Amino acid sequence: MTNEDRLAHHLTSEFGARSLGSFTRDDLQALLDRKGQTLWFSVVDHLRWDLKQIFDMAVAEGYLQRNPASM
Repeated sequence: MTNEDRLAHHLTSEFGARSLGSFTRDDLQALLDRKGQTLWFSVVDHLRWDLKQIFDMAVAEGYLQRNPASM
């Protein structure tokens, strides 16, 4: 599965057009917990990494003050 496929299938389909600033650490952890019930560890680990990178970029570009996926 490519990064784009993984993002579209597991993140975009789950969160839709939700704004980056609306996410909390608990929201992201709940997603990973749900995905962990049905997916391989490696897929969930990639999703965790993807979320961290997305939010790191949002902070670097000034869209957010802090990264809810950093812990």
